[in-house]
Amino acid sequence: MPSEHLPCPAPDPAPGPGVERRTLLRLGAMLAAGGAAALVPAPVVYARTRGQGTGTETTTYKGHSPYGNDQWAYVAFDVPAGVQRISVSTSHAAAGILDLGIFGPSGFRGWSGGERAGFTLSGADATPGYVPGPVEPGGWSVILGPMVGAAGGMAWQVDVTLHHVDPLPRAPYDLLPASVSGRGPGW
Repeated sequence: MPSEHLPCPAPDPAPGPGVERRTLLRLGAMLAAGGAAALVPAPVVYARTRGQGTGTETTTYKGHSPYGNDQWAYVAFDVPAGVQRISVSTSHAAAGILDLGIFGPSGFRGWSGGERAGFTLSGADATPGYVPGPVEPGGWSVILGPMVGAAGGMAWQVDVTLHHVDPLPRAPYDLLPASVSGRGPGW
């Protein structure tokens, strides 16, 4: 029997009080856009300086975050080949807390939340909460999690210093003892 002669069941009516699918999709898109607005990076102003004879280059980024807790700011910067150490320092108005972390080209490299106002990382060492390892050339991002209690928002500043100096010797992690005397095996 050809398909045009098969009985075709009538489509099921839409459940609910007559809300169309298209209306629900539009509403979902508007809600998603509103929620994503908190994830849009704040406008950032920056200035670059070079340390005279020190082999360092510091870039200062300034921004402003509005009132609220559920927001993130990403301060993107490029690291050229030959950089051996990255140092980051922050400051912000007393109107809130500024959580702090960093992503490198290959992923997450550390987080200290609001416990620190800065950190450093290199192939030889890193601030606690951050992963020591090679400083890869490419795109990096400082992650800021501002928690702002003032209605007028909070101004913040991030200073990123790239050190083009000779690398420090790698930490001898393989020299750690397997046990501590008087304590049994392991730590």
